[in-house]
Amino acid sequence: MVAPPYSLRRTKNGNLLLYAWETGSKSIKAFSVSEILDLRVGSTPFVPRYRMELSLAGGIARTT
Repeated sequence: MVAPPYSLRRTKNGNLLLYAWETGSKSIKAFSVSEILDLRVGSTPFVPRYRMELSLAGGIARTT
């Protein structure tokens, strides 16, 4: 699966979620970071559909 990332957020109960646009999907999906296995960084560039909320310097946003 290919899923360009858009946001990394922590829920109120402490779960860390990665929001990404899974190839072939019609919308952004939330993936629980604790359940992601065999992650590989790809080399194919992508053009974001929305403003990305990922930053090396920024904190992790909280969701409701």
